[in-house]
Amino acid sequence: LLAASGYLHAAQTPKQDADKCSPRLGVFIMTVCSSSNATFSGFCVCTYTCEKKISKLQSSWTADNMPNGLPCGDCKQCCDGKCTSVNF
Repeated sequence: LLAASGYLHAAQTPKQDADKCSPRLGVFIMTVCSSSNATFSGFCVCTYTCEKKISKLQSSWTADNMPNGLPCGDCKQCCDGKCTSVNF
């Protein structure tokens, strides 16, 4: 839970964060993660993380970059996991 302006509210899920970037992006990443028997556990502008439970006490995480060229801001695009200015 996050405290903001005196109120407590739950943080958004990685899927919701991804969907803010682009509609259905969260579903796409969830599908990619689930194809490896993992769950979508984190999203940052040009990267995402999948978590795979190994046992009750152990997990492994895999971070992957969004595809190069994916828009990530005004006149910006993903490039090797970073949001960079578009060069003409």
